[in-house]
Amino acid sequence: MLALARAAFGRFARPPGEPDILVEAVVADGTVDGAPDTPPHRFHRERGGLYAAGDDRGSVVVADLAAGRAAAFVDRRSPPDVVRTVLLESTVWRMAAWRGRVALHAAAVVVRGRTFVLRGPGGAGKSTLAAKAARAGHTVVAEEVVWFDPTGPTPVLRGMPWSVHLEPDAAAAFVGQAAPSGQGGTPRAWSADDRSASARAAGASKRALDVERDLGGACAEVAPPGALVFLERAGAGADVAALDREDAHARFRDTLLPGETTQRAAGLSAACDDLLAHGAYVLRSASPAAALAALEALAGGQVVESRVDRPRRAGQP
Repeated sequence: MLALARAAFGRFARPPGEPDILVEAVVADGTVDGAPDTPPHRFHRERGGLYAAGDDRGSVVVADLAAGRAAAFVDRRSPPDVVRTVLLESTVWRMAAWRGRVALHAAAVVVRGRTFVLRGPGGAGKSTLAAKAARAGHTVVAEEVVWFDPTGPTPVLRGMPWSVHLEPDAAAAFVGQAAPSGQGGTPRAWSADDRSASARAAGASKRALDVERDLGGACAEVAPPGALVFLERAGAGADVAALDREDAHARFRDTLLPGETTQRAAGLSAACDDLLAHGAYVLRSASPAAALAALEALAGGQVVESRVDRPRRAGQP
């Protein structure tokens, strides 16, 4: 358990003062029958400041979010990655959200001094684009969840930047590339990731790549807020188009996940508004290389104008 906790949180700088969050863990053999050769079912439940999560192997965590106290009961049959992500990380992140931070399902990178928050559904390419940016020597802030933190003198983004998790075939392609030389790595089509869709559905484990060691990129736990970029896949090349505020808000709402909507609506709205102050775009691309080239151009102030179809709203033809 200590090793899993260190893997989850050990690279964060230790803050001054006493901790205001406590998670106690008890490890024991359970009584629930589970099929060790199949991925465990995970669950998350929350109501009235009380939180519970676990799996069908018998592991469960219960938490009082306001008090910052949690107890995790760990069955040895639960896979380590489930214990780490479901019982430890998700519990701490929900407590952080209860304390004013806002979790967003997005990657975040800093390209040539400009922060981009990359948003899209699962499989849109957030992690792959973060890995591509790292391979090109840019900075990773987060690959899957980025935190909007308004609790300090000025808002900032926070993340866990040290690793990027990819499907095994995508990870192997990145590791096989040469060290960054200012041009990034060998272009790969997004379709290479599509072939792993069945593996994702079957719960196949992703491979973690160290951003610094494996990809040659830089890590930043904290970064200034930046533009919101919605990722879409396209047939060829890459295209970036600016969004007006109304369309950007609509796309943000349409891409909210259940885990995000359990947070306070006012916090989500404030996070969205702050990011939109830095710009909002749709990035359509055919490959990670094309997407990164478009981000680099956007960071340099170059935007390829194109028509963005407004999402239809109720009552509109």
